[in-house]
Amino acid sequence: MDSWLLILSLLAVLDGGQSCSYPQYIQNTTWLDSTKGRVVYGDQTMTGWAFYAFSQLISDWECFLKDDHFIVSRSTTTIKVFGAEVHAYLCQKPSLIGENAIYYYTMTDEEENAGKERVHVTAADISGVCTVCNPASSPTDEEFRVLVKEGSSDMPALSVSPVVGCNPCVLQCDIPGSPPVPTTTSHSPIKDVVEITHKKPTIKAADRDGDGQLKHKSNAGLVVGIVIAVLALLSVGIGAVVWYFRFRK
Repeated sequence: MDSWLLILSLLAVLDGGQSCSYPQYIQNTTWLDSTKGRVVYGDQTMTGWAFYAFSQLISDWECFLKDDHFIVSRSTTTIKVFGAEVHAYLCQKPSLIGENAIYYYTMTDEEENAGKERVHVTAADISGVCTVCNPASSPTDEEFRVLVKEGSSDMPALSVSPVVGCNPCVLQCDIPGSPPVPTTTSHSPIKDVVEITHKKPTIKAADRDGDGQLKHKSNAGLVVGIVIAVLALLSVGIGAVVWYFRFRK
């Protein structure tokens, strides 16, 4: 009997969702999410954080894993992908703003088949938070989201702008001086500036007069010469025609 209890306990731990509870500061509360609207956290479940993946709606979650930095939720329903049943995983890195507000970052890569939401969709076994919360491209500082308790009057002002900070799944954040995740700084868009220059024609010394001013050349002589040549050709042609008709007999 004791062996069966031990096995069941181990299975519960491996399953993650059966042994995970949301942190006290977030559970059993209705929140207003800055991007998702009304989100309800229970002890072990969460509803309202909705998105579409592979044209299927996901909005119900269960607490799956957590540590001192991250909360990993797993979709309670599976997603059908080419006949396979897969789960969606949401990794949140939360920070308390005050008694009634939290900001958080979603710490996964963007999923192309989920409207570029930062969720992890996989059929693989999840062994730890860093299996999910380890994006190849970290969110920028500006990608934070805010949870405010429903019924609260105002969100407390932020003393400093939120930052993603160090990701312990990527770096050893407990080492003094450890840098943050490289992609946490805000990036200004890079604009390709093409400088267009107009090359001026080279001016020869022969084109200038004695005072260094540009000479203004006249084309009148050339035009007169062309006119005279054309008239001469016409005269010869007319004479030849007259001669032909006059002396052909």
